[in-house]
Amino acid sequence: MYEIRLHGLGGEGVVVASELLGKAAMKQGKWSHSFPFFGTDIRGAAVKAFTRIDDRPIAIKSYIYKPDTLLIFNDILLSDPDVAVGVSTSTLVLVNTELSPEVLGESELGKLGAKIIPIKATELGYQCFNRPIFNTIMLGALLKVQAVVDKDILCQVIAEEFPSKLAEANVAALEKGYQSVERMDGDETSLVS
Repeated sequence: MYEIRLHGLGGEGVVVASELLGKAAMKQGKWSHSFPFFGTDIRGAAVKAFTRIDDRPIAIKSYIYKPDTLLIFNDILLSDPDVAVGVSTSTLVLVNTELSPEVLGESELGKLGAKIIPIKATELGYQCFNRPIFNTIMLGALLKVQAVVDKDILCQVIAEEFPSKLAEANVAALEKGYQSVERMDGDETSLVS
């Protein structure tokens, strides 16, 4: 089973990103659970979402306490103790940030030994939408380093879930996120640890 925990602020598309991953997994014939947790129902409040993907039925109904991957949509949450729960040296972290790899290495997640990949998703969102929309950019970056779902199938799900112009823009944003992650020496990804 592969477990992904997403953290962000209300309005950043955390819940939608989680649902898109889950729907893409199901479309591939896998089993998935996607569900959110809202602290308060206001824009800007901390939001968590969870996605589990497996080849077999998923019986677990709890939150994800030891994620394989963390997607952090806002670097302001790096200091939130909730984000670091269950993080280990095997955890992959993608964070939307302008912070340097050195600064990220000194964060709580870095001290726990997590593999951290910085993504300038907000900047890319402005390039794609002229607004800070970046949830599909984050998903594209995730798929570059961890193929949790097939990229083409995720694009199909986006096309089914959004009106055509918005779908096209989000598919382009997903591709921009995918291309934004630098590769070094073949399959090795540039990581902060």
